[in-house]
Amino acid sequence: MCVSPCKEGDQVFQDYGGYDRPEKIYSFLKNVEEKHKVQIRVTALTIEGAPIITELVFDGEAIEYKRDTRQDGFGAQKLYEKRCRPEFTIMERDGLIEYALENCYGTSGAYGIFYFPKE
Repeated sequence: MCVSPCKEGDQVFQDYGGYDRPEKIYSFLKNVEEKHKVQIRVTALTIEGAPIITELVFDGEAIEYKRDTRQDGFGAQKLYEKRCRPEFTIMERDGLIEYALENCYGTSGAYGIFYFPKE
């Protein structure tokens, strides 16, 4: 279930086989590139079944990034919130194509967001 500002149709679920609706992610990326306001929420389950929730909201200028690991009993149990430039770096690593946000205000390093198998 989404919480504001995410809507039910913005949800995507991720498991070890990939995403249930990858077209939603590609649509999100295209809308960001074209400077259209858009949002998405990706819920991934840990091996133990705990949800890790990533929510991205693009307001036309920046991306509000939230990653909630508070329900993961074996993880950091934190809510990460960053404001980032709407620029994704695309990297190839371990047979995957990774889309990462690198330009987040007040931080250094990259935040891996989306992962797709290399075709």
